[in-house]
Amino acid sequence: MTQTTQNDLQGCLALAASALQSGYRRAQLVWVWDVVFDPRTRIKCLQNTCTHYGRHFMCPPNLPGIEAYQDACDRFRISLLVQDEINVLPGLSPAEIDQQFKIMSCRNLRHLAHLEQQAFRLGFSFTFSAGGGACKLCDPCQATLGADRCAHPDIARPSMEAIGIDVAATCDRAGLPSDFRPERLLVTGLLFII
Repeated sequence: MTQTTQNDLQGCLALAASALQSGYRRAQLVWVWDVVFDPRTRIKCLQNTCTHYGRHFMCPPNLPGIEAYQDACDRFRISLLVQDEINVLPGLSPAEIDQQFKIMSCRNLRHLAHLEQQAFRLGFSFTFSAGGGACKLCDPCQATLGADRCAHPDIARPSMEAIGIDVAATCDRAGLPSDFRPERLLVTGLLFII
């Protein structure tokens, strides 16, 4: 093993440890070829099944096509899949559950941005990340208010789904939970490292 390879692996392991220290429940290094791209994810965006299409800077059509993301991701070898999970307390209203999920999603984006900064300082200059689900930093997103750019470009990231990733299949390949259960909230993120 070359010194460069050894340094790269140590950096990846350090990022996984940092993710756990920041509060993620799970942090799993995965080979990039185990990240599942599926054009059907963008079709769901086009059908606006999540109601964010054209209303967020981090959602289509405000993003490059999935081919651009897949081409970029094919140039990586190792990524870090992270998850946060909490149990839903009995008796919470749907609005309260949505609020808790929003808090988790925003925390996920902040942690991913921080991990990107750490990765960059470790020498991984092309690192980038994607969150699970639409960005929830602003309500409403400045795109719906006619702004010409995101209010939080340092933190906002596109969703894994919007860039063409099948989150459930990717989590399944990594041995991480991917099913939606009414008794828990699960937030996933992905950091492309090297």
